[in-house]
Amino acid sequence: MSSPSSSPALSMASTQSPARGLKRPLADSATGEANKRRMSAGSPARSSPGMEDESLRISNEMLRSENETLKDKNAALDRQLTQQKQRIRNLEEDLTRIYRRQKREAETRQQEHTKALDAVRQQLEVVTMQLEDRPAFDPKTSVMTLTPETRDQMDAFVAMCTDWQHQLTTMSTQLTEKVAKMEQDEVEAVVKDLMQKVDQDHEKQALAALQTRLDAQYNLMLQREHEMLAFVAKIKAEREEAECFETMERSVLEDRVKELEARLTGAMEQEMAEREQVTSLRKELERMHTENHVLPKADWLKRLSDEEHWKEQLDSLSVQCEAQSVQLTLLREDLAGLQTEHELVVTELNEYKEGDANARARQLQARIDELKLKLEEATMNAVEQAAEVAENAKQEAQEQIVALQGEIEGLQNRIEVLTMNVSAKAKVIEDLQAEKRELTEQVALKTGEQEEMTRQVGKLNEQLDEQCAHVVNLSKEVRDLEVAKASLLQQHSAKKSKQTKLETERGEREAKLEEQLAEMQRKHQALAQEKEEWLLTQAELQVQLQAQSDDSVSVSDPSAMADAEKRISKLVEEKHLIQEFLRCYFEKAESKCRELIQQVASLETQQETHRQQARDSCQLLRMCTQVETCDHTVRASLLDVVTVLETI
Repeated sequence: MSSPSSSPALSMASTQSPARGLKRPLADSATGEANKRRMSAGSPARSSPGMEDESLRISNEMLRSENETLKDKNAALDRQLTQQKQRIRNLEEDLTRIYRRQKREAETRQQEHTKALDAVRQQLEVVTMQLEDRPAFDPKTSVMTLTPETRDQMDAFVAMCTDWQHQLTTMSTQLTEKVAKMEQDEVEAVVKDLMQKVDQDHEKQALAALQTRLDAQYNLMLQREHEMLAFVAKIKAEREEAECFETMERSVLEDRVKELEARLTGAMEQEMAEREQVTSLRKELERMHTENHVLPKADWLKRLSDEEHWKEQLDSLSVQCEAQSVQLTLLREDLAGLQTEHELVVTELNEYKEGDANARARQLQARIDELKLKLEEATMNAVEQAAEVAENAKQEAQEQIVALQGEIEGLQNRIEVLTMNVSAKAKVIEDLQAEKRELTEQVALKTGEQEEMTRQVGKLNEQLDEQCAHVVNLSKEVRDLEVAKASLLQQHSAKKSKQTKLETERGEREAKLEEQLAEMQRKHQALAQEKEEWLLTQAELQVQLQAQSDDSVSVSDPSAMADAEKRISKLVEEKHLIQEFLRCYFEKAESKCRELIQQVASLETQQETHRQQARDSCQLLRMCTQVETCDHTVRASLLDVVTVLETI
């Protein structure tokens, strides 16, 4: 009876031990593989974006394979669990079957014992009845008379009764012992079943927790994969936009260069025509020198004063060119300052590696977009200013060419009446041509500087691409951000001082720009007034000279009078064209100054809105830290983020 009850317990223990033995190796192998993959994913190699995408793809495939292996292991554990449940059900059925069989055997034995007792009782009753029927004693002698047979039967019956009584006592003791043992075995079986159920429930809970962890890790991996894909697509779109912007900028610059080259070719052609006119004038001068015309002394002095006035105008133009070169240097310094500010922001981004990965990536992306907008605005302003400077230089060169043309025409008018030395006039013309060459060289230098600025803009765009790639690397290095918290807290004071210095430098630069704009406006107005006055005086002088030449030539040559009238009409038309040009240029300069002032105001408003957003976010994070259910680590990380936002 004891062997069947003990054998199920042993079989259940033997079936239970392999499950526990399998559980720990599987868990250890899963944790070991997860740690290896975390270590491999925690130390990404910094390489090109293509290698990073390949590494991300490989890591995702590894995570998928790991998830599949874990799912297979989970399915194997589920199968083992179902097998164990089936074994437990079979063992319970076997126990109930054995219990019922033992109970039936005990009942049959008890019935047999009761039947034997009934038979013994019946025999006793029969014997007693036989004894009652016989005479017990002899009445003559009053002594019991027993035959030997009856005596033997009585002894045998007494022995049989004692034997049956002994058997009954032993059987009753055995039955009581068996019943007690059966109860003890049933209690032990129930306790073992309870222990097995508890172990099974614990294993089920562990498997469910493992499954939830695996599902959470898989969902997190999918979420990060989607985020990385979106981030890579965004970076690709930004690169495409930057490339489109570069192509557009290059096409605009190429068109501008072609236009300037066309203008230069036109100026060269005009110069060749002027040289031909000078040769014709020299021939006419030689002819007039042969005719021995004499010029009055007053006209000679007046022309000397005109030449001095021309020299002063050339000096003022050279001063203006120097001022424009100074403006170009200031623009370059502004670009260098913006570049340094961009580098400082990049270093801050490298140093402020903390917080949540997605939040930090969004903050970095917003900061980079803001810097891109600033750099684009700065590059556009620099390109526009460089184009304006080149246009101004070209216009000034054209104006100087026009002035030289007017001067050549004045020289033509002078040659008609002057009897100066041809060699002196030739030297003056050569000096003017040398000045013209210098102006063309300055225009070429300005175009070269413009090309250098375009190259610098290309370098800045390349740096932006590098920064975008660096941001992609930053998203992978988020786990290393917690190490830099201590160093960040020590560097807050230095960062605050740097930020104040940057703000003061920015204010000074804005003030300098406003002062430069005001000075440029005043200079433009003064130059426009001086040019208008000069043109008026030049026209009056030309009219007077033409009248004198007409008076001298009217008697001799009627064709010369017609030429003089044509020249006068041409001079008047050129005068009107120059006045309209100056008027349009002044209006464009004023509109450009207004646009620059509006851009500065918009930048200030954007900066103020960014500061207000930073203050609101800091206040919201402080409110989050004041929540009672907030963890200490979460509160510390939120406070670190608040300090970083305050420093930014």
